[in-house]
Amino acid sequence: MKEAKNKNSIRDIIGFTQKELAMLLGVTRSKLAKYELGFGDLPDPAKLLLAELLNHMNELENKSKSGLEEVLLPTVTEEQLDRLILENTYQLNLVNRKVKSIQKKQSDKFKAQKLLVYLKNRPQEKSQEHQDKLRLITNNTNKALEINSHSALYECQLKQQMFELEKRLLASAKKKLSKTTENKGETA
Repeated sequence: MKEAKNKNSIRDIIGFTQKELAMLLGVTRSKLAKYELGFGDLPDPAKLLLAELLNHMNELENKSKSGLEEVLLPTVTEEQLDRLILENTYQLNLVNRKVKSIQKKQSDKFKAQKLLVYLKNRPQEKSQEHQDKLRLITNNTNKALEINSHSALYECQLKQQMFELEKRLLASAKKKLSKTTENKGETA
């Protein structure tokens, strides 16, 4: 069973899914699964290719860590950063407008609630019809406050903060990119 555990980690080393690895080796997925579990064997050509892949990965792993990290880091162009900054600005403006809208609606509904309390206690209007209208307006006001609740406002404010942080990160990335570009220009 120790052998099966090592074979099961083959995909972890290579980075392919079971389906992808089986396809590359020219075997069925079930045949590869049995091999990984130690219940079957692979044809010789598949074993040779697997050994070659594992050796290649071992060579890559033995190279310096910084070299491997450079391969894994995505490269971003200034144009791509500009598009990300533009999208961030757009999203930030949207969420800013939404925050202001929710705050305004809350403010309006709080004013309406105060006025409704006054109207309910007004001695001149005690008719049932008037009280029914006030109840209906109160219910509508309370529903509107629920929709524009504090949690909705808080959620929007969190998004606002997230976009602000993203904005700073993008600006920093652009600054680093332009410094790198300048340094490459000086070296050339």
